[in-house]
Amino acid sequence: MSKRHFSTLLIVTILVAVAVTLLVPGKTGRDDGPAGGPLLPGMDQRINDVDEVRITLAGNSTAATLKRDSEQWRIAELSDYPADWEDLRELLRSVAQAEILEYKTDNPDYYGRLGVEDIDSPEAVGILLELALGDERLGVIVGNEASGREGQYVRLAGAERSILIDRVLD
Repeated sequence: MSKRHFSTLLIVTILVAVAVTLLVPGKTGRDDGPAGGPLLPGMDQRINDVDEVRITLAGNSTAATLKRDSEQWRIAELSDYPADWEDLRELLRSVAQAEILEYKTDNPDYYGRLGVEDIDSPEAVGILLELALGDERLGVIVGNEASGREGQYVRLAGAERSILIDRVLD
């Protein structure tokens, strides 16, 4: 190869590398901020303020409403039968400590694949977990476990973007 051909090839290679660097974005999709933050910012400080937990299934069917009275947590649908505090405590702790691993789709056509479609659909597979802190309600649609990696797909109620978190909410 002559020096002229080598120089031309080198210049073309450099121009292509610069064009690729400038034209191809570093991330696909829109950027919703850095991953690694908490799913519910500040919840770890407010977890003791939760006074009601509601679990809703497909078709907006309420599976359980757990309410805290002065003594313990009770299940409203079971005539205020005492709830299992150990299981509830673990769930609340997991939600409060959940960290975002990765932002996923905001296209409703793909929610079904992740199990985070709106639960008003009779075919929904996710579960809506609502936490009441006084007059404030926080909702998380809990979807499928991630396959091939740790974590679970969730979507905050009313939000478009689905999220992969670092743990499985049981």
